[in-house]
Amino acid sequence: MGKISAMKCPNCGGSLAIPKNGEKMFFCPHCDYELEYNNGDVNIKINKLISKERHTIDHAMIAELEYKDREDRRVWKAVAVYFIVLGIMVAGMYLPNYLRDIKDKFNSKSYIEKGYVCPGKSAEDFKGDKEKMVVKQLESVGFTNIETVAVGGGLAIWNWGKVTEVMIDGNTNFGAYAYFPPDAPIVVAYK
Repeated sequence: MGKISAMKCPNCGGSLAIPKNGEKMFFCPHCDYELEYNNGDVNIKINKLISKERHTIDHAMIAELEYKDREDRRVWKAVAVYFIVLGIMVAGMYLPNYLRDIKDKFNSKSYIEKGYVCPGKSAEDFKGDKEKMVVKQLESVGFTNIETVAVGGGLAIWNWGKVTEVMIDGNTNFGAYAYFPPDAPIVVAYK
């Protein structure tokens, strides 16, 4: 039997083009039957009926899966952006103090030669310590001009004597490695 390049669908009679790329399975463009073509024989077998509704559902399912995939990627991108922004905010909070401490460490030799002293703790680290402990620590490193001030503490007995702020030479945001003259005025505020 000779090769033919076009034939009719056995279900609807619509004209079919024989697949040129060697495919064995294809669909009738008119009735959506799945057909099988064997190169050696010119037989076309009907395997099953694929309805247009089924094609629509498959396309809808594919579109829905693609949408979910895009949505998942959007969510992960949003989470990544959130953590990047959070990291930048945290770095913005701690980086200036860290850089200040590094600068103070590098400048410490010249300060020590001038007779300056270092508190050993940052202003933030002193908060919450007992007032007498803070005074003793500051005196032990060489500070001589220390004043304590009691501020309104409230009724909580466990908070009595806790430091709320330490100011050295007018600075309430000093780092652990900041250097000051030994006679710099220090105010230790406590509850």
